[in-house]
Amino acid sequence: MNEYLKLVSESETIRFADLVRRVEATGKKVIKLETGDPDFATHQVIIKAGYDAMQAGYTHYGVSRGLPELRAALARKLISENKITADPSKEILVTNGGVHGLYLAMQAILNPGDEVIVPEPYWMPYRSGTLLARAVPVIVSATQSGFKLTAEQLKKAITAKSKLLMLNSPGNPSGAVYSEAELRTICEIACDAGLYIISDEVYEKILHDDTKHWSIGSDDRFKNNVVSLFSFSKSYAMTGWRVAYVVANEALTAQMLKVLQYSITVVAPFVQKAALAALTHPESEAYLQAMKREYSARREVIKTLARQLPAGVVNIPDGAFYCLINTAQLGMKSLECAEHFLTEHNVSFTPGRAFGNGMENYLRMTFAASIDDIKYGMGKLISAFSK
Repeated sequence: MNEYLKLVSESETIRFADLVRRVEATGKKVIKLETGDPDFATHQVIIKAGYDAMQAGYTHYGVSRGLPELRAALARKLISENKITADPSKEILVTNGGVHGLYLAMQAILNPGDEVIVPEPYWMPYRSGTLLARAVPVIVSATQSGFKLTAEQLKKAITAKSKLLMLNSPGNPSGAVYSEAELRTICEIACDAGLYIISDEVYEKILHDDTKHWSIGSDDRFKNNVVSLFSFSKSYAMTGWRVAYVVANEALTAQMLKVLQYSITVVAPFVQKAALAALTHPESEAYLQAMKREYSARREVIKTLARQLPAGVVNIPDGAFYCLINTAQLGMKSLECAEHFLTEHNVSFTPGRAFGNGMENYLRMTFAASIDDIKYGMGKLISAFSK
């Protein structure tokens, strides 16, 4: 048996989702505010493109890097939206979802014993992917700095074994968005120390108010050190399609390609045709903008209701579709607290422990859910804090 796998725990989010299903199996209706899955259907033009591609014969092996037409479209998107210049033939790979893209990058970069600096709270695959690469996660708490790693924290965390820095903006689970200035400062420190950076930009399109997203890979000073990770899952409500992409320099992309070929061979070509429609069809873009407006409207509902809670309980995000709820005043650890709301009030939140050991006083609430469900969940929180 692989001894390293014993260091990797089962996904806390999936484990809790299984608990929710068991409660539902008893006949109870559960208001689900734990899942990071858009409650919107995939747009019909995307579905039709995938169906038409299957009918046209895109059901066999394709180019392992990704369909040339999709990579060409991605290169145009990257330069127009992210200011990243990427050669579609050498510097872009289409992956089987964001988790797969992260796995490719970590396997290509890390050697056993290398250290990976991971700001907490973090998406669990950052830690598990590090362990699967037989490297060492160095967790740095960012709970006291707006859920963002500071330059000072990074300097203290860097050692002779440091190899990789994980950055996620907009962030999951916090919704925190780093400013361009913050990212430039952090990247200068990391690159001066010879670190690679994986820039997880899966939530790049889901921003609120006047918040701006800046891609690290757009700066030529950092480009050779950066793997930029993007996905269709959240922006286009395509979580089940499992399609994303990574961007890196030619040499590193060539190494990631080997891992891709020996893990999945190729992303299903008809899925890639659907992704191409998502990226290029005007109806898909209009749908994306409508989803963004709805997420922001839901966020406003949460802001209004949060005024009935003690200050600092609800963290209102600048991006993504999550709020962190500080439950320290309730006197329960995160799993106990989440189970309490599930069994006593039929509402599910993700326990904070899923995002790091230092997150035991938090729950994550998604607003990728209806306004009625959000109001219900917030109502139960208000009742709990008023006792």
